Amino acid sequence: MKEEKQKKKGGCLKWAAIIIGVLILFGACTAAFSGGGDTSTTEDSETASSETSTEETTEEATKEESEETTEEETAPEAQEYSVGDTADIDGKQITVTNVEKRQPGEFEVVKEGYEFVIINLDIVNGSDEEINYNALNFELQDGNGNITDTFGTVSLDGVGEQLSSGALAPGGNVSGTVVFEVPKGDEDLTLRYKDNMFSNETVDFNLY
Repeated sequence: MKEEKQKKKGGCLKWAAIIIGVLILFGACTAAFSGGGDTSTTEDSETASSETSTEETTEEATKEESEETTEEETAPEAQEYSVGDTADIDGKQITVTNVEKRQPGEFEVVKEGYEFVIINLDIVNGSDEEINYNALNFELQDGNGNITDTFGTVSLDGVGEQLSSGALAPGGNVSGTVVFEVPKGDEDLTLRYKDNMFSNETVDFNLY
């Protein structure tokens, strides 16, 4: 009887050890699978984040290119006119009536190698509202691409009244001259008018 009890006891311990071992093995497998799943999820998340960032960057670049293209397409080219032609900008009718060059007089100062070009203008208000005009809205481009504005010009004798600034009622008109210094002998001169610094519309008068 004693021996049978010992055998039963030993058998129970053996099965208990097997069960514990199985539980430990199962727990290890579960931990391994769980850890692997986390890694996969992290990698998927990083991949998705990278793809999203790339798509956003591509969309921003495409948008910028589209905006640049639109600006280039919508920017109007300067309208070209000749002496005697009348340009109309929103009812402001501008005509270059005469162009002449002149060497500086005894008391007139000009840069060395330069001469004066005197441009006679007529401005008429062909709109139904009051308009403003300003001589500083004109600039001259010489054959080398250099731009000269009317800042610093001097009053010259015998050239008539120089254009300044003012307002014209509907139907009103004003005449005057704008004077620039240009390289001697340069015949490739263009007078450009721009209504204001924010306007995209310009007109060019080819003077020769």
